[in-house]
Order: sequence, then C-alpha cells, then structure tokens
Amino acid sequence: REQAIAENEMYGYTTVTEPVSFKIAIQILLTDNGIDMSVIQDSIVEQENAKLASVSLFPHFGTAISQIGGVETEGYIDLPDGSGAVIEFNNGKSYQQPYAKRLYGEDIGILDHKMEEEQEKISIPLYGMVKENGAFAAIITEGDTMATINADVSERIDSYNKVYPTFNFRENEAIILGTGYNQYALDLWTDERVNSDFTVSFTFLDEEEADYAHIAGVYRDYLIENFGLEDNDETDTTVLTVELLGAFESRSFFLGVPYYSSRSLTTFDQAQSILDELISRGVTNMNVRYLGMANGGLSADYADHFNIENVLGGNRDYNSLLDFALENNIEIYPTVRVLASDGFDKAFDSYRYSSKRIDGSLSKLFTYNLPSKLPYTDMVDDQGYTDDYVINALYLELILNRLSKDYDGTNLGFEFLGSVVGGNYDETILYKQDSILIQQKALEGLDYNLMLSNPMGFAMAYSEFVTDLPLETTLYAILDYEIPLVQLVLAGMVDYSTGSLNMETTRTVQYNFLKVIETGSNIKYTLSYENSTILRETEFNYYLSTEYTNWLNQIEEQVKELDQLGIHEGYLVGHEKVANDVFKVTYSNGLEILINYN
Repeated sequence: REQAIAENEMYGYTTVTEPVSFKIAIQILLTDNGIDMSVIQDSIVEQENAKLASVSLFPHFGTAISQIGGVETEGYIDLPDGSGAVIEFNNGKSYQQPYAKRLYGEDIGILDHKMEEEQEKISIPLYGMVKENGAFAAIITEGDTMATINADVSERIDSYNKVYPTFNFRENEAIILGTGYNQYALDLWTDERVNSDFTVSFTFLDEEEADYAHIAGVYRDYLIENFGLEDNDETDTTVLTVELLGAFESRSFFLGVPYYSSRSLTTFDQAQSILDELISRGVTNMNVRYLGMANGGLSADYADHFNIENVLGGNRDYNSLLDFALENNIEIYPTVRVLASDGFDKAFDSYRYSSKRIDGSLSKLFTYNLPSKLPYTDMVDDQGYTDDYVINALYLELILNRLSKDYDGTNLGFEFLGSVVGGNYDETILYKQDSILIQQKALEGLDYNLMLSNPMGFAMAYSEFVTDLPLETTLYAILDYEIPLVQLVLAGMVDYSTGSLNMETTRTVQYNFLKVIETGSNIKYTLSYENSTILRETEFNYYLSTEYTNWLNQIEEQVKELDQLGIHEGYLVGHEKVANDVFKVTYSNGLEILINYN
C-alpha cells in the first residue's frame, strides 16, 4: 500500500475521501392511545453528491426478545399481507428470507418488464405485535405508499423477533444496458425527495385486547375518525356478486388484412336471462358488476365519457335491464376505467395523458404471456396485442368531471381507482404518495354508490360494496398462518365479497368455500352467456370458464348453505388458531364455527 501511495503521488494522482453526512429530525408525540413517530422532511439536509435512498424508523422499537430467564417468549407479529398473516415468535425459521414488502403493490407507472411472482398485495397500512401482557397496533398515517414493512424472527442476526417500517425517499427503476453478453443492470433514481413526512401511529392495547381482532379494530376506528367510514352493512342474508363480461374486440381478417370488430359475451337481454335463472333458484339477494359494457368494452378507453356498447343492445336494452333489476331489488354497477386506456383519439394524446417511467418512456399496463413471463408486445408473434397506457393521475379530476356530466346513474364500479397507485416521473414528478392523495380527493367528490375491487385502506371508506378481498396471504416460508385481518376491519361496516370463486385455479372449491366461512365473506362469480373459448385468441384469455350454465348449481348450493349457517345474520368479530390448520371463528350473533382444513 505504501508503495502504491508513493507511485500515485509521483504521477500526481491523489484520492480525496469525503465523509458522507446528513441531518434528519425525528418527532415523537405522546397521544391518548400511544405514540406517533415522524420523520420530518423539512428537517433533512443532504450532501450534493450523496442522496438518501431510504430510512428505517426505529427498527428495535417493535421487538420481542427470544427468551427471558430461560423461558421462551410467547406471542406473534401481525402482518397485512393479502388477507393477513401471522409470524409466531421464535418459529425456528431463521434460515428463511426475512419478510419485506412494499405497501399497495407495484407502482403501475414503472411495472417490471418481466412478470413478477404471483403474490397478494398489502392493502392496509397496518401491522402489529402481540406479547404475553399486551400488544400494539401500528398505522402508517403519512408516507404509506413509500413504506416497506419488515419482519424477522430471532436467531438470524440477533435474539429479537421484530417488525418495523422502512421509508423510501425516492423511487428507482432497474434498467438493462447493452446487448448479448455485454448486458449489465443499472438502477435509475429520481433526484427530488418525496414531499411527505413519514409517520407511524402506535396504539397500545392491554392484555384483554391483545389479539389481531383488536388490532384490526384500531384501524377500523382510524378509518371512522379520519375518512368517515360508516356502518352500511344492512344485509342479513348472503349477497351474491355476479360479475358479467360484456363486449370485447376481436381481430379478424379480410383478404389477409387484419381488422377489429366488437363482439359480445353477454348482452343486456342475456344478462337479464342469467339473473332471472338465479332468482328462480332462490338466489334473490344479488348485485351485478358489469365489465365491458361501455367505452370500448373490456379493452376500454379512459372513461371521460359513458358510451354504452351497441353490440350489447344499446341504451334501450340497458334501460330494460335496469327496470328488471329495480323490480327485483338488484343493484347494477357499470364498471369503467379511469387510470388506464387502450388508446387515444388524437395522435399525441398518449404523450399528454400517459405517465412516464423514470427512464423517460411511456408507462404501460403490461399483459403478460404466462409461459415466457414477458409482455405480449415483446413477443415476436404478438397477435395484435397492445398494452394499455397508464394515465397520469394529474388528469384524474378532469376525467371524472367529464364522466359525471355524461353518466346519470346512481351506482358505479371502477377498475383500478382506489385499488392501485402509480407515479409519473418526467420533469413534473408525481410520486405514489402524491397520486394517492389525488385519488382520495377524487373519491370524496364522487356522488355515486361505489363498488371497488380490493381497495387500499383509505378507499374502503368510500365503498358501498367491496369485492375481491383476498382469501389468503402470500405463501412466504417465514409466515406461519393466514388470518382474515382485512375482513375483521370491514366486518359489520361494509358488505364485502371474495374474488370470483370460478376464477380461482390453485385451490379446490371446498377449500375456497371454507375460506368464505372463515372470513365472513359474501361470494362472487364471473359469468358470461357465451362460452369463454371465444376469448382464446385475445388478451382476455385468462377468463377460463365463465359460461353461466356451468356454475348455476354450485352458486345455488353455496348460497343456501351460507344462509342456513346464518353467518350474515351477524358479522365476523373473532378468529383464533386452535390447532395446526384448525381455526375457530366467532360472529356477532353468537355463532361459533370450527373449520378444519386437515
């Protein structure tokens, strides 16, 4: 080393090392129920040549030591992954990867070009820990979209079981440079920091309330106090959600020249026939989520208008369906998209309305080819598939104002709005945290009964009916068992359903039906009048088996069994693990059910 230094000095080469430093202020507030901890953005001082990427906030605050006085500590960590999950203290899984997951799923503004592994998202900014003599519930109240929840068990690097948040100051995107053997990966980072404080609110619970049902109750109270969540659950029988598939575009050829035409899976007259058949079987408590009925069908434009698809029967048949629904007390929710578009009318509107990635390209909502896990548009033979554009959230208010002028109904369903979030990373940076505030303002201003699909926590307060709540958690090896944490938040407040049971491909019908009972859910089915094989050569070929005649018997049996059990005469209030894969659920009407997955 001394020789190298001497030779470098001889040739005038010197190395100057500048120590990295920064300033950051943490605010601690005592509250009536616990403590609020905040990272104050305005306090941060960085060096010009060294930027902060992230900060972990008090990683040893939520800890439980493995044993005290030779006695192993008992308790668990409560996580909001999917429906909810538990990591038991000292579970011996120190050889597994620790838990780390970003809230609200992927940023749709910078989706990965390669399909990620299938997993459930985190929908609510809540986590907690239960010990022998008490518990805490932690709600990320500011900076939630920039947060990652981390959890680990003892004996990996220390003797603590722990759970804590990490906050990103900036977003990054991985890109590949070069070709062939000369490829290498590079991370692009945004320059400006997100304009938000990071706050975690801790509520402490005593021994009598030390369980995940009460932790869910803390978040429910937070939604009531801060977002106006109201008790809208007035049903006492099972509500069936029928998701109907309407119009879609199909590619055909004339003299070898491709062209697109609209085709129908379920016309309005056919929808009435399906509902009438269900009523004749005793299924009378229903609502309908109608996909692809307006603005271009399943491959829709962004909804700044409401144009009913003529191939489904036009306005006349639609009004006839509404009259039938009114006579039979069925709520119809036309479902539209405002955060994505299949295309634009004018040549440069894609550059005007679309979000931009960090690398400067337009943000796309990729449709992935399952065998290759690549977007269809990256395939050599893409069969005419196109990826939808992701709409910049800055235009959301404008789009919804125009939609409200063109749509005079009382019920409305949304794809994506309230369920996913994405940023915009051109000169005018719009972080996910900014985007979620725009969505919140937009939902507050809508004067409709809304049906939202697996919404993020804040959006639950604006939903008349919530669909597609997950029945399971992601199967990470470090997790011990799944719980209905999200359902316990909503139980007794808002009616909610599962995802479509006929679209589930990884579990048996019996297993999923037991999950319905365990989570206190209503059921949902995706149906069409025509056989879904006509979607085989389209980007909607994931609708595998939707022809309604195949599912009528199963729907009838499940609705009757749920009504006989009487789970919807009350609502879910308690849940506990009795043995391995054996759970006891308690409903507000005193009903207790043991569910044995073995």
